[in-house]
Amino acid sequence: MKRNEQSSFARSESGAVTVDWVILTAVLCALAVIIVTSVSDVSASRAADAVSIDVLK
Repeated sequence: MKRNEQSSFARSESGAVTVDWVILTAVLCALAVIIVTSVSDVSASRAADAVSIDVLK
């Protein structure tokens, strides 16, 4: 690479925008996994309680 091309590449911000979107997407995916996991745990627990109450009656 020529010196001019290297400095132009270093000043370019198009890659920085991509990194921002990748990080934002990763955080949102992690948040979705956390929410789904906690909701499914509560749902499974309540379903088990409902089934055990119906069986005991």
